[in-house]
Amino acid sequence: MATLHCEIVTPTKALYQGEVAQVEVPSAGGYAGILPGHETFCCRMNNGKITVYVDQEHKNKLEYASYMGFTQVHDDKVIILSREAILISEIDAAAVTAERDELQAKIDAMPQEEAEGQKKRVEKVQRNTLSSDLEWCNVQLEYCSK
Repeated sequence: MATLHCEIVTPTKALYQGEVAQVEVPSAGGYAGILPGHETFCCRMNNGKITVYVDQEHKNKLEYASYMGFTQVHDDKVIILSREAILISEIDAAAVTAERDELQAKIDAMPQEEAEGQKKRVEKVQRNTLSSDLEWCNVQLEYCSK
């Protein structure tokens, strides 16, 4: 059986490394299926689900919620770099919901009209960071309820 070597990593940890039959990633152009012998390419990933089919029959698969990133394919090796990713089966919906609600409350409490100078820049960075964290919560919740 022909296989691919697959690695899934985030900035803080390696999530998966091993031989697989197929990988599907949420590329910017839609979901991309990667099989052994796939042409060399690199793509930006949207938020979505990464599916790793360990066996040819697709009976053993791993599904990850993923928040932004890139995929590279070369010589039957798939490297997935994701800003955030988690096995869908490990998502704690109650904890993520609580975090999402807390982040939304912080965003809602921030002034809409920002002052000039440093305060404006700091608040913009804070708002962007909170919004990014909120979006990651929503990606996780989208898949853990399915």
